[in-house]
Amino acid sequence: MTRKLAGIVMAVAVLTTASCKKESTKTQEVFYYSGPVTLEAAIGGQDFNLNFRTNCNWELQIPAEAGWIKANTTSGNGNGTAKAFTVLLTVEANSGKDAREASIKLAYGSRSFSKEIKVRQPSQSSMKGCTVTNITDDILFSTVPAGTSTSVQQGFDFNADKSMMYFSQVTSGYKNTISWTPRTAVTSSTTLATNKLTLLYYSHGNNIHYEKGTDGADYLWIANWGTRDSEGKYTNPQVLSRIKLVNGKTYRPADAEDSYYFGTKTVHASFDVENDHLAIYSQGDGYTMKIYKLSEVLATPLSDVQLQYSLTNGGTANGKTSPDPEYVGKPTIKAHDCRSLKPVASFTNNYTGTRGWQTYCIHGEKVYFFLFYKQTNPAANGMYYQSVIDVFDFKGNKLKGDILQPFADNLTDLIRYGFTDDATRYMENEGILVRDGILYLLYTAKNTAGFRRPVIFQFDASCLD
Repeated sequence: MTRKLAGIVMAVAVLTTASCKKESTKTQEVFYYSGPVTLEAAIGGQDFNLNFRTNCNWELQIPAEAGWIKANTTSGNGNGTAKAFTVLLTVEANSGKDAREASIKLAYGSRSFSKEIKVRQPSQSSMKGCTVTNITDDILFSTVPAGTSTSVQQGFDFNADKSMMYFSQVTSGYKNTISWTPRTAVTSSTTLATNKLTLLYYSHGNNIHYEKGTDGADYLWIANWGTRDSEGKYTNPQVLSRIKLVNGKTYRPADAEDSYYFGTKTVHASFDVENDHLAIYSQGDGYTMKIYKLSEVLATPLSDVQLQYSLTNGGTANGKTSPDPEYVGKPTIKAHDCRSLKPVASFTNNYTGTRGWQTYCIHGEKVYFFLFYKQTNPAANGMYYQSVIDVFDFKGNKLKGDILQPFADNLTDLIRYGFTDDATRYMENEGILVRDGILYLLYTAKNTAGFRRPVIFQFDASCLD
């Protein structure tokens, strides 16, 4: 299914300036293009916005053989005044067996100049499955560092054209760092994200969800209103909140743009916008998975809601002193009260025992749990963690379990790419997303120097069938 996501603002990757002279008017012509020179479209189809400014006449040239690429307009003219233009480029779903690629051109001015943009799209058969044993460039989706290298990357997401990565990290007992940075598939750079904000007293921050707002601003959804434990860490969040991404800003729980209350605690949320679903997996009602209609959640009215469970935030704990005095109680907050909503599906699943639970995601009518086995030192394969995936339907039936990802245990390849080293042997699974037929898996890698890097792999999601 093609995702219609208008208003995409591309990351500034290239700036092209050209000048030429029209013989009839002798007017200097200029053209500025900001955006990727390679567009990586999802298997299920994807929309991109080509944003540029020019005072020239321009034309978008799409090869005749690339009938799978459409545009809402293919020509225009600045008529001597630099104007902003946006072309909505639609890449249709690839139902064929082969990956495909085409080069489109933005020709401008006297037509002596053009900017070439490559469009690439994989097919299901051209992508590898998550049970591969070797790490190669084609399974790497992003290796760009997050906001800090000293803490684990808990959650991740990306924007519609996959040009920007978003990460959540717990950077102290009471503080989360949210960062966003242009995506790079394969890089050895250790340059950290420059765009970041701080959340105080929110939660551990496992799952996050990126949203391009109707106002054109960038937003992130994350669990909120956590409570301080004896170690000074924040757990058991009771609220799902939406925050506006503003570089350098600090948010306290009540500062969130919007909040949603489900009457439980230890909230872990997963969005499936394509299928109008929002899942809330929580400990407060016995490790229950509840899947709601996302549209119904968003339509609930705003009211004053008193949280059900007492919480503690601020103050000092375990040698960590926060910037606010201690609060203990059940605060009343402005939130959308979702307690009366009837879920479309619900089941209980408590992960305990031999495997550790990290996170999960939903897509279609399946739930994907990302788990791990913590192994002895030294483990048989040399790694401390071994990751597995369990797949359930919305009725709570296990469709498939213990799906291993052996590539993440390939110490030779992990060292070759610089993710970890022989002394550390650390590659911990943290996040999972299924979008448009593609499976994305987030791992945090660490080396002897303590540098933690998020490594995200991409696979044909049918490997979980």
